[in-house]
Amino acid sequence: MNYYRLDCRSTPLLLVAALVFVCNIGFSSEPLPTVTLNLTENCECCVRWADHMEEAGFTVELEYLDPSDLQSLQETHHTGPNSDLSSCHTALVDGYVIEGHVPAEQVKSLIAERPDIVGLSVPGMPLGSPGMDVTDAKERYKVLAFDESGETYAYAIYNPNH
Repeated sequence: MNYYRLDCRSTPLLLVAALVFVCNIGFSSEPLPTVTLNLTENCECCVRWADHMEEAGFTVELEYLDPSDLQSLQETHHTGPNSDLSSCHTALVDGYVIEGHVPAEQVKSLIAERPDIVGLSVPGMPLGSPGMDVTDAKERYKVLAFDESGETYAYAIYNPNH
């Protein structure tokens, strides 16, 4: 039988390999930031969106507001009911505004890329978006990025037919 004998030359190499292995299994990853979700009472789709975010690894804190207070918050962030960005809830995460049913993967991308924008919005309540996925019906929708001036561009497009 052949036995491999460890000596002082191979020990440092094994230690480096072990260190690389430990670092690659996730001990160095930072936790995702907390999402503060501002919503009104009895909004089931908003709670389902919060569940979607938690399943993706976020911690979500729910802040229940009167409809007028939610509207004021949305107007502060350029996403009020008279805005093309409007939806049923507004979340704040890591300095960004998330309006409506934005998928968690896009929020993660936003946090990683850190573009110079106010936030992301999925206007309205499109069927098939996170929290609005209670039936088999799915609509095409855009995740819009928006800045302080209200300018928007498509950050992502979801098309269930392709």
